[in-house]
Amino acid sequence: HLPEKTELCYAVKANTFIIPELADLVDSFEVCSPGEKRICENLSIPWNMTVISGVHKDEEMIDSLIATDAPVRAYTVESLNQFHLISKTARRYDTIIPVLLRLTSGNQFGLDTEDIKHLVCDEKDNNHVIIKGIQFFSGTQKDSIKRLDRELSKLDAFLEELKRDCGFAAQILEFGPGFPVDYFGVGKIEDEAVFLDEFAELLVQLKFTGQIVLELGRSIAASCGTYLTSVVDT
Repeated sequence: HLPEKTELCYAVKANTFIIPELADLVDSFEVCSPGEKRICENLSIPWNMTVISGVHKDEEMIDSLIATDAPVRAYTVESLNQFHLISKTARRYDTIIPVLLRLTSGNQFGLDTEDIKHLVCDEKDNNHVIIKGIQFFSGTQKDSIKRLDRELSKLDAFLEELKRDCGFAAQILEFGPGFPVDYFGVGKIEDEAVFLDEFAELLVQLKFTGQIVLELGRSIAASCGTYLTSVVDT
């Protein structure tokens, strides 16, 4: 249903048990914690298929990844501190690290527009970090095409603004559409094929001509088995 240029990135936190089944079906895996990193290591997922994401990027984890000879696909940057940590570590190992700057949706995660402008304008000559593009994720259970249209339109306009004001042409837009999943009768859409076709048309209409990556988790994993848990406190 999606345009040819669209890639899929699977958020492994949604279900780690199906990672081996997805290795030939998706383009990349989003890894958000040291635990998820270890799972991918144990499953021999190539590092060039991983996007190191999330707020939990401590110095030890970043050092262990950048020190390897197998570079990861990209790192997301959720704060100015994360950018400086990645830059410092890359400089120490004299290597070049690709990053995606996470644009906040207005919550506690990611960088605001001014911080992103600051980085793309002031870090052009950084010899160890290359800014590949923008990441954006605003939540889940989005069953409204109009809402997705609004989000993509704002992203498209912001990317045009970065090009105009900073001379920065993003190569990658990683977007978390938060497709709805029918959990407990919530998030059901009547015709998934029509929904995906309408969403695909939104992607086609973008002015942005770079690589689009859709970061998906539960919408891929929800039907893959049964999740079992127990009540431990009431």
